[in-house]
Amino acid sequence: MSNNKLKIICFSKNRPLQLYSLIESFNYYCKDKELADIDILINSDDIFLDSYKFVSSKFVNLNFIYEKNFKEDFCSILEKTNNYFVCFLVDDIIFTDYFNIKDILNLMKSKNEIFSFSLRLGKNINFSYTLNKSISIPDLINLSEDLFYFNIKDCQSYWGYPFSLDGNIYRLHEFVYFYNFIKDSIFSPNTLESKLSILKNNITSINMSCFEKSKLINIPDNIVQIDFKNRSLNNDVFRFLNKFNNNKKIDFLKFKNIENKSCHVELNYSFINI
Repeated sequence: MSNNKLKIICFSKNRPLQLYSLIESFNYYCKDKELADIDILINSDDIFLDSYKFVSSKFVNLNFIYEKNFKEDFCSILEKTNNYFVCFLVDDIIFTDYFNIKDILNLMKSKNEIFSFSLRLGKNINFSYTLNKSISIPDLINLSEDLFYFNIKDCQSYWGYPFSLDGNIYRLHEFVYFYNFIKDSIFSPNTLESKLSILKNNITSINMSCFEKSKLINIPDNIVQIDFKNRSLNNDVFRFLNKFNNNKKIDFLKFKNIENKSCHVELNYSFINI
């Protein structure tokens, strides 16, 4: 098992255009993307399939897996993973700033007390979109240059949420330990995250780490899942499909170095030719 590479598991449902933007932005901002081993688990209605096939044709170095049974497919990915560290992403994320995977892995190898590393947190995160209110930034302890860590005890919203699928990185064996408690009750990425978050109440102390500034944003443009009534702009995913079928993609560079105060940000997309 390699501890020098990062397994990334990305979840996508009926959002080929947004997935395209996620991959493009990751490739642009990750300075050592060769250290990433990426699996993309796709849940697609028939009308989106051709667009997903187009995405896979553009990124042939990634492993595209079409979901048959979420729990079984996800378990299979975990069981086959040969990497010591694992990261999760969802398809409505866009990366906004440069980072190195090596910096994160070296930190987690040297600091066993750090449970997870968050790519969505940073000193700029002081508002919760989900709660629609300001939140306090915890005491961040500087480790080296751009790297900080903190304890989630008494933290609010994003800062007290160690099991996010929005760019959190874990040691695989530690994630699997917690996953085994809830694996029989999950059937989607949303239920996976929800069930894991409940386990936080059984943990007395969790240390997390982050960069000084967040490296990604989640743009809640539309909802494709039916498990929870999450806050969003409630836009129609088919308008994106039409854009994609007309050779348009999201201009992810529009959000470069954005000064976001929340992990989720309502933003308007701009489109350019593929």
